[in-house]
Amino acid sequence: MRVAVTGGAGFLGQMVVRSLRERGDEAVVIDRRVPTWQLGDGASSVVGDVCDRHAMTDALQGCEVLLHSAFAPPYASVREQERVNSEGVSAVLDAATAAGVRRAVIVSSTIVERKLRRHPLSKNLPASRLVTYAKTRQRGEQAALVRTDISVGVARPRTLVGAGAIGAFALQLRNVASGQPVVLFGPGSARYQLLHVGDFASALTLFARATHEGVLEFGSREVLPFREEMAQLIEHAATTSTVLLTRPFLGKALIRVVPLLGLPPAAEIYESLVHQKNVLVNNDAAYEAIGWKPLLSNVDSLIDAYDWYISSKNTLPNHPVPRSHALGMRLLNRLARL
Repeated sequence: MRVAVTGGAGFLGQMVVRSLRERGDEAVVIDRRVPTWQLGDGASSVVGDVCDRHAMTDALQGCEVLLHSAFAPPYASVREQERVNSEGVSAVLDAATAAGVRRAVIVSSTIVERKLRRHPLSKNLPASRLVTYAKTRQRGEQAALVRTDISVGVARPRTLVGAGAIGAFALQLRNVASGQPVVLFGPGSARYQLLHVGDFASALTLFARATHEGVLEFGSREVLPFREEMAQLIEHAATTSTVLLTRPFLGKALIRVVPLLGLPPAAEIYESLVHQKNVLVNNDAAYEAIGWKPLLSNVDSLIDAYDWYISSKNTLPNHPVPRSHALGMRLLNRLARL
């Protein structure tokens, strides 16, 4: 089977291509940049924009399935998010049907179900762009699910973690590695589900082969209270880091004030901890629909991400830790010790 993977030049695309090749499929990576990793036999690369219907129609010739994982992140401009996350889904599906593709799996996000608030003053500040991101992802899903000319499935992963994917956990990993405390909001008792990037890649390859239409959500195998997961990560790392719990009102103040100052809002994990709210999805539907089960737990995923971070931190330019978040954590660290 020949499968096109849009937005496939990154860490997820690399895992998906590997998973496809293990099943004997051929992969076509479509991205605005050339992959920096080796494609290997049975894989090829096409440079192109998913919103360019003509270019996509040409790129998708001969493909049976489309795995659409290209997206514009929350830090992209409002217009770019609308163009890629919403309009781009319709454009690439138009191209797919024109090229004779029979099946498409659209990678979305569980953020579509979150309640978010725009910044009261500007639509261009980070808090408002995060709302735009959620809404454009919603519109992208809707544009896909109403199609009757192609079989469509929508995949919503929990927060991806693993080798090459550290995202919102960059600050915690850095602190663990340097022996600094891992600061958690409140008692750290909330369970926040992650998903190993390799598990999601295997889910996408199964979804591509299935006939199931509609939305499926994917999460890790086992989820513990977050303070326990951090403690196990520290034990694995064998550093002098500790888990430092802060008073809930300090965390609540921080996550409310930071967006109002025009700074990047706290990641969902911090809100989960502050409000002591579990964030979980049920994998039963994915198992029943496509026969998928995750192999790795939250702790397994965090350990894999940490080991990759340690092996790569001296060769990569930097890791995505907003300066405001790092300073905020230092402040919480000091306040928690009073």
